[in-house]
Amino acid sequence: HTMLALVSMMLMVYALIVSHRRYMTQSDGLSGLICYFYVSMAIGLIFLLGCSERFDGWYTMYQAAFGASWFALVVGSGIENAFSHKEAGRRLEELETLHDVSWSLVGAGTLTELLNLFVSTLVNKLGARIAAVYLDAGGSSLELAAICGSDEAKPGTRYPLVATGPYPGFHSGHTARAFVSREIQVANDVFVDVELVPWRIVAADDGCAASIPLADHDVCIGVLDVYFSDSSQLTTSRLRLLATIAAAATSAIEYALSRQAHDFSDVVARDLAA
Repeated sequence: HTMLALVSMMLMVYALIVSHRRYMTQSDGLSGLICYFYVSMAIGLIFLLGCSERFDGWYTMYQAAFGASWFALVVGSGIENAFSHKEAGRRLEELETLHDVSWSLVGAGTLTELLNLFVSTLVNKLGARIAAVYLDAGGSSLELAAICGSDEAKPGTRYPLVATGPYPGFHSGHTARAFVSREIQVANDVFVDVELVPWRIVAADDGCAASIPLADHDVCIGVLDVYFSDSSQLTTSRLRLLATIAAAATSAIEYALSRQAHDFSDVVARDLAA
């Protein structure tokens, strides 16, 4: 049995190297589990090489190592499959959310209607407490175009992007930083803009907010703000989903803005003709 054990160990070492490379390159959890399986099996083979007769102490340890290896592999595979199933369900839920949000951007009659449908869908589908869209109002300011989940902030209010005094304000918050830098900003707890989330809500929650710029190439037309009352809701995957949603919304908002400007030009032309 010595020669057979040596050959088996060589094959296991080779399989261990292959599985480890796959784990390192693909971060495959099952490959990592198989690596541990091969290591424990190799230890069992070492016990087998040490036994001089059947059913001695070394042989018993070899059987125990093999049995424990297979048991751990079966249990670990079941756990890994459960996590994979959960991840697949989460991705399916995100795709459904993206589908619903995309449909909310289709068929709206006006820019205001589109933005109101957009933020309300985000609140309902993502479980966010507050969602808001700020649009570039010119003159270094952003205008709150739509908000859902808060009755204190009023659409149409403009906020400066530059300091108007010696104290911190909207200009130093995450919304302004996202617009200026065109990068996603995440703010936790007390660092959330009070213009978006009132202090009484911030004090009661352990929440966080994300500001995603609505940018198309070199042009930033506004910012999407989403506030979650529980910071654990804003995961890395959800942040990627919000970035995808913002990219899709940017094109729809740009089209609505251009159509609104065109309709306004037609009204002015008709008034002048009359």
